[in-house]
Amino acid sequence: MKIYFYKDEKGNRPVSDFLDKVSDKAKSRLLLYLRHLADNEGKMEGLAFRKLHGYPLEEVRVKESRNLHRVIIKVRFRDSVIILHGFTKKEGQETAKKELEIAYKRYLKFIENN
Repeated sequence: MKIYFYKDEKGNRPVSDFLDKVSDKAKSRLLLYLRHLADNEGKMEGLAFRKLHGYPLEEVRVKESRNLHRVIIKVRFRDSVIILHGFTKKEGQETAKKELEIAYKRYLKFIENN
């Protein structure tokens, strides 16, 4: 499977920007998990992956101290993994609906353009 990072109309890749802001350790782990998905035909195994309730999306999760780094993705879109959105939240916080909506809108834009 191929990996695609969402690119906006200006050519920016917001998830790449997000990954540049997290620690090297968290970035390495997130990228390792994404590569695992691509190499294993999108099979989501283990605690780092989960499907998002109410959305046709999935997420990759990495915990670092009290920070929870999340990357929202779409697995198995035309034999690809689409990387849509990244954010960090504190342990114990509910995931903000706005974060899920950003990812979902990017997903809809992506499928519209591809």
